[in-house]
Amino acid sequence: MYPSSEIKKSGITLRCRAHLIGLASSFTDGDSIVKRFFLIGFLVAVLAGCAQERPLSSYDDTGLCTLKGQAMGYGNTDIIPKIQAEFSRRGKLSISQADCDTYVQTGQQDARVKMKTSDSIIQQSNQTMTINAIKGY
Repeated sequence: MYPSSEIKKSGITLRCRAHLIGLASSFTDGDSIVKRFFLIGFLVAVLAGCAQERPLSSYDDTGLCTLKGQAMGYGNTDIIPKIQAEFSRRGKLSISQADCDTYVQTGQQDARVKMKTSDSIIQQSNQTMTINAIKGY
C-alpha cells in the first residue's frame, strides 16, 4: 500500500490520503480555517464602526488647541474650520490665548516630528529593500 515513511507525515497528509481513498468525507482543517477567516472578517467589519472620530465638543480647551496645531502640522485642512467653529461656539476659553498658542505650536511640532519619523522609517525600509534586491535575497 503506502511505504511506512508516509505514515509518519503530518496529520494533514494522512487526512488527504484518507480523503483520496474515500475514508474521510472532508478536509476538516481547511473548513476550520475558512470558518475562522470569515469570523475574523465579520469581527473586523463590526469593530470598524467603533473606530469613529471623537466629537470636538469632548475635548477640553487645551486638547482643542493641541488638536488645532496637529491639524495644521499635518496639513489637515478639512478639520480646521470645524475646530474654529468649536472655538466660536465655546466663546471664552478657560486658558489664556497665549497658552492656547503655545499648545498650537506644540501640536504642530508633534505632527512634524511624527511625519519626519514616518518618512525616515519609510526611507530606511526602501533602502533595505534596495540592498536586499541587489544582494539577491
